Amino acid sequence: MIGPVKKGIKKHLKEGVSYKIIALLVALVLWATLLGRKNSVLNKDMDLEILVRPTQTITNQIRKKVRVQLSGPRMILKKFTQSNQSYTVDLSKRGPGKHKIWLKKNTLDLPVELKVLSIFPKTIEVRLREIKKGASR
Repeated sequence: MIGPVKKGIKKHLKEGVSYKIIALLVALVLWATLLGRKNSVLNKDMDLEILVRPTQTITNQIRKKVRVQLSGPRMILKKFTQSNQSYTVDLSKRGPGKHKIWLKKNTLDLPVELKVLSIFPKTIEVRLREIKKGASR
């Protein structure tokens, strides 16, 4: 009984060997591709840069850093952490007074593969004042 079973198994293993090898190779390529695409999450503290007109000044204390939580492929996150990018807010078109600024996810210039999950703080308050002529910044 064992002899015929062994012969049947050997016969079955020998049939379609080329298809089986191709299927194995495709499975390995898919496995390696999916394993390499695993996304990671990273928190990065970025410098906060506020742009104002040359005739204006900021009168209140503001944060120097913004914490950004990013998601994406590990290699791209690693490259991004080595960059010296800052979070820039342009207030050059705003007049004097108190302004509540929402820090938005889409204002960062990121590689396509990276996604912003969150930003802290979500808002900052900036008070702008016109500089009097003859006074220095």
